[in-house]
Amino acid sequence: MKSIAFVIPYFVEKDNKLPNYFKLWLKTCSYNSSIDFLFFTNDKSHYEFPKNVKVTYCDFVDIVKLCQKQFDFKIELTKPYKLCDFRPAYGEIFHEYLTGYDFWGYCDIDLLWGDIRNFITDDILIKYDKIYTHGHCSLFRNTCEVNSWYRTLNNNGWQNWRDVFISKDACCFDEWGGHHGGGISYILKTNGISQYDNIDMADINVKHGRFDLIRIPGKDWSFKYNLGNLEAFNNKFRCKLLYCHFQKRMIKFENDNVKDEFYLLSPGYVSNKYKKYYIGRMNYRLKFLFNRLKYLVNKFFHL
Repeated sequence: MKSIAFVIPYFVEKDNKLPNYFKLWLKTCSYNSSIDFLFFTNDKSHYEFPKNVKVTYCDFVDIVKLCQKQFDFKIELTKPYKLCDFRPAYGEIFHEYLTGYDFWGYCDIDLLWGDIRNFITDDILIKYDKIYTHGHCSLFRNTCEVNSWYRTLNNNGWQNWRDVFISKDACCFDEWGGHHGGGISYILKTNGISQYDNIDMADINVKHGRFDLIRIPGKDWSFKYNLGNLEAFNNKFRCKLLYCHFQKRMIKFENDNVKDEFYLLSPGYVSNKYKKYYIGRMNYRLKFLFNRLKYLVNKFFHL
């Protein structure tokens, strides 16, 4: 079996904590015991970390120094979110932590894992050097050649890695990022490198209160988690998933105890039983519109 490690640096501001859905992520990691999750954080709150979630407590400045050590020019890394642009370089930046792994990757924590090995099989890992193309989950073969792709491949008119690393802006370099000038997935594609990119996951559209999925037809989805398996369903379809990406939605819990079987229901409820929350969807939509308006006003007035 090919060994896999995901690298996840996640830092919170003073007096803040990891988001409340972190415990869901941990629960779903625990059922993927053959895969390691290397988690770097400054939040020392008590969590029930499974054995395969290997925690390194450190400050954001420590990771900045680790990144800067890899480059002979001054990088721009003042906010944790900017780390997303450095993800394609994690194979080199975190090489001391990745020794012995066949593959390394990056992922978000605003997601629920299903059975990862059921989707990312050894046959796929043997055939492809890059698995999946989005920032919420991507894998790379752990070799010197592949780890240096971000800087050695011709960018073919897409974003240049040096320009990205000295920019203060978030450039979506870890994925397709076409709206920012194209990221690592476009660079690999235009260099003729085959990437495995089956639609094995559910990416929830943030513009709706209900769970509508990007690249998957049908509306009003719900999710059932049961002993390591994740399933999406609505009144017409049902399918198993690698993961569900709920995109930083606020999650409400029916109770504090996260069981081995639960439902994730729109617009963001975790329940032991299947039910519908129509009023909650309207509240989510109103909050989304308010936050979007706030963002546009701040952007216009440079607040």
